[in-house]
Amino acid sequence: ARLAHHAEAAGERDAVLEYAQAAAVRAAALGAHREAAAQYARALRFAEGLPPAALAALLERRAYQLFLAAEFDEAIATHEQSLAHHRMVGGPLAIGASLRAFSRILWCVGRIRDAEHNAQEAVALLEQLPPGPELAMAYSGMSSIYLNDENAAATHAWAARALPLAERLNVVEATVQTLNNVGTINLLQGTPGGREQLEQSLELAREAGLEEHVGRAFIHLAWTASRTHRFDMMDRVAEGLEYAGERDLYLWRLWLNAYRSRMDLDRGQWTEALAPAAFVAGARGASLSRVPALCVQALVAGRRGAAGAWPLLDEALALAEPTHQLQHIAPVAAARAELAWLVGDVATIDPATREAFSLALRARDPWTLGELAYWRWRAGLLADPPPEAVAPYARMIEGDWQSAERLWSEIGCPYETAFALADSGDEEALRRGLAIADRLGARPLAAMVSRKLREMGVRGIPRGPRPATRAHPAGLTSRELELVPLLVQGLSNAEIAQRSYLAVKTVDNHVSSILSKLGARRRVDVAREAVRLGLVPDAAGTAKAE
Repeated sequence: ARLAHHAEAAGERDAVLEYAQAAAVRAAALGAHREAAAQYARALRFAEGLPPAALAALLERRAYQLFLAAEFDEAIATHEQSLAHHRMVGGPLAIGASLRAFSRILWCVGRIRDAEHNAQEAVALLEQLPPGPELAMAYSGMSSIYLNDENAAATHAWAARALPLAERLNVVEATVQTLNNVGTINLLQGTPGGREQLEQSLELAREAGLEEHVGRAFIHLAWTASRTHRFDMMDRVAEGLEYAGERDLYLWRLWLNAYRSRMDLDRGQWTEALAPAAFVAGARGASLSRVPALCVQALVAGRRGAAGAWPLLDEALALAEPTHQLQHIAPVAAARAELAWLVGDVATIDPATREAFSLALRARDPWTLGELAYWRWRAGLLADPPPEAVAPYARMIEGDWQSAERLWSEIGCPYETAFALADSGDEEALRRGLAIADRLGARPLAAMVSRKLREMGVRGIPRGPRPATRAHPAGLTSRELELVPLLVQGLSNAEIAQRSYLAVKTVDNHVSSILSKLGARRRVDVAREAVRLGLVPDAAGTAKAE
């Protein structure tokens, strides 16, 4: 990099081309993808007179580094230049390989139809030639296209063409990508062996040093875990975030944070869910990963009875709708249906869910189909659950709230558990649902359950959190706010009890509540969250707690 810098200052063209490209390769190997893109840009400033094929290759290498760093606009513009040069002088091999690579970038920015067109054109060109690695990658690319469209049959059909060719020619990247596609679609649909295939893809990618595909495997583990409520896979999400952070895979970090925020939301850690959601929603180059993040922000606001949810969902819908893909449209549709139901706007549910429900029926995805069917049932648009609907939603539609409560509780989704309890006519069950809603700060749901209890003639209904508690972003009570600085100081529960003149058991309960509301797994996490929320004056307490 230093030699390239001085060569550029001296105007030494050949030296710039040599050292800048070498510096770019070195930077990419170290996971510094923005630096690699900058070094390729330096080489391009001296690229006049290069043969068109060499110039096209240089442009494509820079586009790829920009893609990894989620600099999408520049990545697309650069790859378009590369493709134009390939079309001028290249044969079907170079053009096909370039089209296949370009389709991946286009998909990530939501240009789904353009991505499909490029992938199809790549196959058509490459099939004119003897089968080679480029064709194996093109077949695998088509499998990826259909995976993202959640068309299981087509995903498997293209994989059946890609895998034998990749294995025969020893194209590891094509094998890795195709195993990922097959494993992901199987996991989404609950087909046995999906997790093993996806994990195999991850390990093969690690061994081959294919960082992009390691990151993609982590993303798809997070996607499937989020979709299917597999909270036992949270450690893989955390591992993926660490991997992407170490290697400057910015796009991968965005997707992993988006899915992490959704999983935190679903397991009742609403405050914890907001930080990664805000990071993604406000990040540069976030593109389609903003959809789940915006949905999380909107759902937390709507479930708490706060303002501002609908503009977030309008923004998410504007991003998702042009894709016509279930994975983007369904979360927005379900969120809009839920928030409409909470405010009594039942008429909105049909238009909000119609397209997504049709896509879910076609894909036969158990979870999205179940969730969307549930909201359509709430609106009187459905009498029975679709056969493929996942059990917790199916039991709710069937009126079996006891089974639904048990299933949601076993999965670890407290809000859905409260919803199931809210459908009962049993006072004790309703009180349990109200307690969960109050603990989560789910004011609209709590109000609905309280109203139902009053209509049953029940007296002594808990009033829920005080206004001061509701006003605090984490829902902490005034007593809990008093105890947070003591926790941050690293005091034990016994020491806190002595200082605050409370029983140790009372402190135990308060500390447990603080951990839950702040989404903290350990006491040191309380310190970090307290600093972020301004509950302690500076970060000194964090170091002390550590």
